Amino acid sequence: MKKHISPQRWGDLAACAISAWCFIAYNLAVGTPGAAALKNFAKDIPLLPVVLIAFLLAFAITALITKVIPVAHWLLLGTLTLYGSTVLYSAGNQYFYLSILAVFALACAYFINRAGDDLNKVSRFTARYAPIVITVIGLLALAYLVTLTLCRLFSYSSPCFDFGIFAQMFHNMLDSFQPLTTCERDKLLSHFAVHISPIFYLYLPFYALVPHPATLLVMQAVFLFSGIIPLLLLARKFSLSRPLTVIVSALYFTYPAMIGGCFYDLHENKLLLPLLLWLLCLLEHKRYGLVYLFAFLVFFVKEDAPIYVAFIAIYWIFAKPRKRHGIALLVLSGLYFAGAVYLLERFGEGAMFGRYNNFIDSKDSPLELVKTVLINPALVLYESLTEDKLGFLAYMLLPLGLLPLLTRRWSRLILILPMVLVNLMPDYHYQHNIGYQYTYGVAALLFYLLLLNLPELNAKTRRGLLLFAISATVLLTAMRMPGQINYLRRVTAHAEDNQRIAAALELIPDEAAVRSSTMFVPQLSQRSTLYEIGTYHPTEYAVLDLRPYINAKVEGYDIDFFERNGWNLVVYEENVIAIFSAPS
Repeated sequence: MKKHISPQRWGDLAACAISAWCFIAYNLAVGTPGAAALKNFAKDIPLLPVVLIAFLLAFAITALITKVIPVAHWLLLGTLTLYGSTVLYSAGNQYFYLSILAVFALACAYFINRAGDDLNKVSRFTARYAPIVITVIGLLALAYLVTLTLCRLFSYSSPCFDFGIFAQMFHNMLDSFQPLTTCERDKLLSHFAVHISPIFYLYLPFYALVPHPATLLVMQAVFLFSGIIPLLLLARKFSLSRPLTVIVSALYFTYPAMIGGCFYDLHENKLLLPLLLWLLCLLEHKRYGLVYLFAFLVFFVKEDAPIYVAFIAIYWIFAKPRKRHGIALLVLSGLYFAGAVYLLERFGEGAMFGRYNNFIDSKDSPLELVKTVLINPALVLYESLTEDKLGFLAYMLLPLGLLPLLTRRWSRLILILPMVLVNLMPDYHYQHNIGYQYTYGVAALLFYLLLLNLPELNAKTRRGLLLFAISATVLLTAMRMPGQINYLRRVTAHAEDNQRIAAALELIPDEAAVRSSTMFVPQLSQRSTLYEIGTYHPTEYAVLDLRPYINAKVEGYDIDFFERNGWNLVVYEENVIAIFSAPS
């Protein structure tokens, strides 16, 4: 009697065929940078017999293995991840990323249907070793982040805007306790005239121990990763199992929007992530005294930080029984925001409402923005759903498996509104780009929503979405990794140049007034008077970045300019650096 192949076996054979295909494609592409985008890549590779025989051999081996051991789903997901990560690493963009993720969505569904017992074993393992697994993932991610951001600094790739500004500010804070800079607006000025950020004093004791710009990058990473503490406390509050807690922790440590923004150096906004998680954690645990302390710590991050507390307060009013704390937080947020804007307008450089020029004139008040939104809500959709902003939404939400949105409780969607207001509505490009500092407050709210929504989903749906979230995180990390790894390459490939730069900069006296090309400003920041190269202020020294692989030139300011104006050449390293002293 003829034996029929079951539908499940047909599915496994299809998975084996795709796995074999991906494995062969990976091996052909892995040695060719940008292979995914090269139309002539396949020209010199003989389809017959090499590729076809290799494919048939790989298919036969996987088919035999999966007949004995049911691992077709693991092979499919593994080879798809291998090949997808490779091609995104070499030639990724948002459309390519979304296309590959669509394939992964089908693969995740197949995996979840076939991997019940396997996932139970993984769950038991992670439940038993959860603290160890979380710690290892966290330390590896922290080591990756600290190493590469320091490589960016020590390869002289961090510009004046904004790291040079903060590096000089901390030097002056340590010296006089005042947040003074000269390179931010080409004049002596308090940074708080631009942004009101007293939270920076939180870094100062650690900076005092090792007063170097590198200390700031290390402390920023440590503070960011400390957000895992309130995240774990919230997970326990919402009764998440240990395996789920491990996955959420891994998503936090590797969240592309958190990692990506750190490659634009130090910014106060990044403290929003741990501080807002603490605020939400304390609210959930009804520790109201500490709630107000952390609300003020959030306010101290920046003049617009009360926006996040205000939306949390509105959510609390609608969703929680004890509404008086929500009302109190809302009132405090409004008062602090109004006071901060008044101070900037009256005594500082003005609040940056120009980022909403697509809604109001730059001189209009925030009330005009509210009026525009209420009268013309269609404009919000028109401005918020452009091509680049849809890509931003994908990068923020897909690595969380869309879980922050999956709720029947409409009040929770209030916590999505800050992303609309802060990231999607403005036409300022950097606010909807995960490589900069404007994602951290929203990230805290998204992780909180993820923790809220997870327990309400059935087990199968939850597993599928978390597997998809892991896949989206791995693929987006692979796509963005070349730009991050590039700083390690720059440190090693140009080690001799970096040594020459360091030796040349050491020749400049510590107290001398200096003008410099942008990438040298952070390393020259331990002085009171420092400007970018195009300043009109008199200085004792001028430093030019001559490296052809760094875009640091300012039109009109080159070696000829300084020689014509009587400056004396002190150091000249061809294609590296030139230092001039002022005319006597």
